[in-house]
This record gives sequence, structure tokens and C-alpha cells, in this order.
Amino acid sequence: MALCYEDGNTIAGYVIAVVFDVAPGGISAPRRIAMLNEIAVREEFRGQGIADRLLTELVKLAKSEGATAL
Repeated sequence: MALCYEDGNTIAGYVIAVVFDVAPGGISAPRRIAMLNEIAVREEFRGQGIADRLLTELVKLAKSEGATAL
């Protein structure tokens, strides 16, 4: 899954993650998790909370896909 934050016609930042199922092992039960692969914010947009907003939306999206951990 990927999300981007746009400012006008400019992509100011993005986040990329995958959601996948983890097989049970030992005492752990099967579950679905999200793994953050990459997050970036263009230098001129840093310090404005864009990464926080992207991560907040990523958590919502991952939960909607059934992930129980990030």
C-alpha cells in the first residue's frame, strides 16, 4: 500500500508499506501485520507534520486491511 501527501501539484511526501499474514509458530497465533517499507518528505516540506499525518493514515488503512500490528 502507498499513500502520498500532495501540496498543490507537488508530492510533498509518501509512505509505502505491505500487509501480510504471519504463519503461526511456537506459541504465536496466525495474524496479519503491516510492515513500513519507506517514508519520505521532501526537504522543503519537513517540519510541518506531514510524516505524522502519513503515518496516522497508514495505521487507519492497515487496520482496515485487517492488520493488528505495524
